[in-house]
Amino acid sequence: MAISCKKIFLATLSLLVFFGTMAVVLEDVEAMIGCSTINSSQIRIYKTACADSSNIVARNVNTNQTSPTLTCVSPYWNNTGLTALFNNYSSSEGRTFCIASLLSGVYPSINIKVNSNISASWRITGPQNIYDSGVSGDYTMPPGTYTIIWGSVSGYNTPPSETLTATASGSNAIITFNGNYQPSSPPPPSVSCAPDKTVANTGEIVRWSVIPPSSSPGITYSWSGTDGLSGNTASVDKIYFTSGAKSASVNIATLGSLRPATYSCGNVNIASSVGIVNVSSNNSFASWTITGPSNKTGSGYFDSYGNMSAGIYTIVWNSVSGYNTPISESKNLTDGEIINFSGIYNPIASVAPLSVSCSPSKTKIKINETVVWTASVSGGISPYSYSWFGSESLSGTINPIDKLYTTSGTKNAYVTVKDNDGQQLTSNCGTISVSKSSIIETPPR
Repeated sequence: MAISCKKIFLATLSLLVFFGTMAVVLEDVEAMIGCSTINSSQIRIYKTACADSSNIVARNVNTNQTSPTLTCVSPYWNNTGLTALFNNYSSSEGRTFCIASLLSGVYPSINIKVNSNISASWRITGPQNIYDSGVSGDYTMPPGTYTIIWGSVSGYNTPPSETLTATASGSNAIITFNGNYQPSSPPPPSVSCAPDKTVANTGEIVRWSVIPPSSSPGITYSWSGTDGLSGNTASVDKIYFTSGAKSASVNIATLGSLRPATYSCGNVNIASSVGIVNVSSNNSFASWTITGPSNKTGSGYFDSYGNMSAGIYTIVWNSVSGYNTPISESKNLTDGEIINFSGIYNPIASVAPLSVSCSPSKTKIKINETVVWTASVSGGISPYSYSWFGSESLSGTINPIDKLYTTSGTKNAYVTVKDNDGQQLTSNCGTISVSKSSIIETPPR
């Protein structure tokens, strides 16, 4: 029969040690503290005495079952005490045996602690072997060097194995293994990337693309490359204004991925290409600034710029007193071509100065009657805006404007008019008289 064992077996054993015809019962044997499968049906037991060829019998106290007689062979000393191998231990239950050590303290022991952040399995190998699972384990073992191998858990990265050594003295008598299982991330997508052409001219658009573009939800792109290439879509366009080899790369990650991947997209060779930019104007005082792959300034009626690198050019015209400034414009210069910019300065039309007058509809009224104030405007540039102010908190922005007066006395009014060119003028609209009694008003002649 085999000694019954579990991961931590708490049944006490008694060992019967025979010297000749006399048997000595060792009752101080500790509970079973570990199990292992050993070839040749061998079980390793720590004990106080074991002479060569002495006979030993192990008895399970709980079941009172006794093992066949074992022969102590080749005992040896190490830092865990005297140890012997017992051969010829036949078992109908297989070859899994348990290891026992003394409670009496004659032989030193260490403490092995195992912690895992998720429920997992592990195997510890060393002077004794342990197979266990869960989130923690606590074992009393012989001193020595132990290695833990963590079991795999679906959806998680397996922690690396670890080897630690402990001796039975002070803080060195404890080994702690910590298993940190992290969720495994999806692998980066299997793609490539490349430009849409391998040779291009300066000023020409080059498109860099991921091949094929992924439709996976949560995927992100981050491009980088020569001449400030950047972008965050599956394809990016780039115009190069200098010649030479240009490269690009893209970093691709999926939602929650811990393993983004960067792909090199090769090179495109940009050849230098040139053209001509012509500028003409109808005003000798005209001046301009050209920006693009090459920057230029000029003035007068005409100028021509040769050997201009291909690309997009923008001209900005400067103002000339008395003339409307031409609007800026952009054009694309391709290899060997000519682009023309023309600036037409038109004289600003003569505008009469702004003139404003205003007056009331009546000059004499009684209390609680209404007067209509009206402004007349000429010159300037329409449309006009109005701002009224005066007695009894007269205010408003319409023309004409009505005002009801509730107190007697002399009342005045003013209006400020502003035209569309920013000219502004304020006019005094005169006064009216408000009385407490009825007044017969004579219309002005």
